[in-house]
Amino acid sequence: MIENRDFEKLIKQYDFEDAFFYCDPPYTSGCGYEVTSTADFDHERLRDVLKDIKGHFLLSYDDSPIVRELYKGYEIEVERQNGINNREGTNRANKVYKELLIANYPIKELFNNTH
Repeated sequence: MIENRDFEKLIKQYDFEDAFFYCDPPYTSGCGYEVTSTADFDHERLRDVLKDIKGHFLLSYDDSPIVRELYKGYEIEVERQNGINNREGTNRANKVYKELLIANYPIKELFNNTH
């Protein structure tokens, strides 16, 4: 199910032991786009809501000191290929992008789960 409303209300409504939440909040750096602003997003509130859930969460975030500090102690993986324009033969300097995947469970379980 996909909904567009305040994350705190949504998470609290659907949280239970087997729930899984994938969250893609605004990046703290704004992804380099001038039109993107994260000034109004409450990154601390998201962390506080997620730390008390019964279920599991997976977040994708920019690799920034702010995010690493907010989620210190959680499972963190980094680095990915930079998008669909990363084809063989392209001459892009930024082929690898540092991105964090943060979870409250071992991330490898996500790929080994047969449910």
